[in-house]
Parts: sequence; C-alpha cells; structure tokens
Amino acid sequence: MSEGAYKRRNRADSGTFTCDSETESFCEAMLRLADYLIEEDPKLDKPDQVRTGGCILFVRDDLQEDMRVMKVLPSEAMYPGFQAREMNILSRLHHRNIISLHDAHLPSPVTERHASPYIVTEYCDHGTLADLIKRWNEHGELLPESFVWQVFEALVAAVQYLHHGPYSYNEAAYNWDPITHRDIIPSNIFLKSDTQVIPSDYPISIKLADLGCAITNSEMEAYNYTLRDLPLVADQYRPPEGAQATEATDMYQVGLVMSLMYCMTDSPSSNIAETGNLTQDYLAGYKGYSSELRMFIEMCLDVDDEQRPHTNFFLLRIQSARRFLSNAGKFGAQVDLFAQG
Repeated sequence: MSEGAYKRRNRADSGTFTCDSETESFCEAMLRLADYLIEEDPKLDKPDQVRTGGCILFVRDDLQEDMRVMKVLPSEAMYPGFQAREMNILSRLHHRNIISLHDAHLPSPVTERHASPYIVTEYCDHGTLADLIKRWNEHGELLPESFVWQVFEALVAAVQYLHHGPYSYNEAAYNWDPITHRDIIPSNIFLKSDTQVIPSDYPISIKLADLGCAITNSEMEAYNYTLRDLPLVADQYRPPEGAQATEATDMYQVGLVMSLMYCMTDSPSSNIAETGNLTQDYLAGYKGYSSELRMFIEMCLDVDDEQRPHTNFFLLRIQSARRFLSNAGKFGAQVDLFAQG
C-alpha cells in the first residue's frame, strides 16, 4: 500500500505529539512505518492533544475513516519473539468479546532488527472497565447488578473461546491450539458502544484485550517452557499456584476482576485473593448483590486450581442464572453507566 494514499499528522504542529524519553525511538520508527493518520482521543478536552501512555496512539485509517488504536511494541532486538507471538495469537481470534486486530507490522529480523513493530486494533469509545469501576467507586455506588452479570458472561465467553475455540460446549475443537491470556485485569478490558446486543443487555460490548502475556499450548510444549519462561503478570492478579498457562489461571483472574465490582475497590483485596471468600457483611456487594453472584465469583476464586469451574459448563450456568434473576425481577431499570462525572 503506497504511502501517498494516506495523510499523516505533522509532528511540528504545536507539540501535538509527545512521548516519554525511553520510548521516543519507538514512536519515531512507528511514524515512519505507519499508514495511519495520528488523531487525538475524541474523549480529550483539548482538541489538539494526542495521548501516548505506554506508546499507545489513537489513529485513523484514512481510507476506512475509522478510529483505531495503535500499540507500539518493543523491538525484536530487545525482546526476541515477543512481538510475533502477540501478533500471531491476535490474528487467529475472531470473537465478539475479544478486541479485533486490523493491522500489524513485524519488521524483518535481518534488515529492520531495531525497528518498532506495531499492532492496530479497534477503538473502544468508553475506555476500560478499570475507568468505569473507579468512577463508580468514587461516587460510592455499586454498579448495576445486571451489568456486572453482563461483564461476567462476556469474560467467561472470551476465556472459553481462547481455550476451546469456536465450538459448542461438548464438541471437541478440531485442531484448535488453546490460548491462555494470563493478564485478565480491568485495564485490559475495554467497553465499546454497541446497539446490536440483546435487549436485556446494556448497549455496550465488553472486549478483552492485550495478549502480550498470552501463550499457546503448542508453544509451551514445543519449547518445554516452565513458569519462569513466561511473561510476568501483575502480582495482584497472580493465582496462588502462579500464573500458569492454564484455563484455571484465566478463570481466577476473571474472579478477581468481578470481585472488584462486588467489593467496590480499585485493586484486589489480599484477604479475598488468599481465601476466595466474599461472605462478609462489610462488603458492599454482600448486601447489594444477589447470593448467586457471590457464589459464582467465589467459585472462580477457589484457592485450589483444580476446583475452579471449566468454562464450557460454567458459561451455561451464568446464562441460566442471569435469566432466572431477570425473570424474578431482581434487576432494576437500566441506568446511564457513564453519567458519573
């Protein structure tokens, strides 16, 4: 695709592009390679400002006129194999609850060893689940339980797909190479406006993103990796047995994410992480949410990884519980999730 087919934002215009000193070289390389127009985040107050936290850029495909997100990765010289792994995994995934890959560039290891690879994914206009949880916690309010269940189902559906592929519950996934995400945290869960959801859902799609710590079963077996060989994950979200490449790891992290909404906290409680016990009357969700929600979250947080639920049947149970609670009138009317200032 020719460079002439695209416009690029002028770096000289009033300092609209800034970057931390450690990542300046990455951003420079990206600007030489990218076929996208760099844009400001539409949610920013100042119109000529580009947000680049951690070399994340907001860009626009000048042909499709779609806002997208460009993530600049470390060079192959710094982290050999890291970039190709994330790109290869993302390129395989097509699921409504997993972020979509639009484009990627992996420089040649021979001629572009120090160039910066990048991936371009869909843009989610409502930020992350971490942003939403923090906003509601600051106002001292529990998120609506119907939305909490919606997030719960979406995350379990995403994990089921990663581990079992695009197949139904009892059907073996033919040639599917299971993937463990290993980094399911609120800041890696994005929210996007979506009017195509079922009527009982909020008009929001929940998207699991950032496959930088993910690994496939085939790679684990081919290289005989141990836990020490895997990318590090956030300490607060590490299961008791360590962030192994297993479905149990992903389910534990889903449970911790759900516990943040249940406990009205921005980071996992060490007490809950160690015991998996939410049956405590001082927790906001103990009085504000249903016992079914508490029980399902506790199942994910079981300290024994072999006792955590398997996604195939657990997803069915979540869907059944949601229908039961909704039909029983346990959920109130929908509210504007993003009205909090």
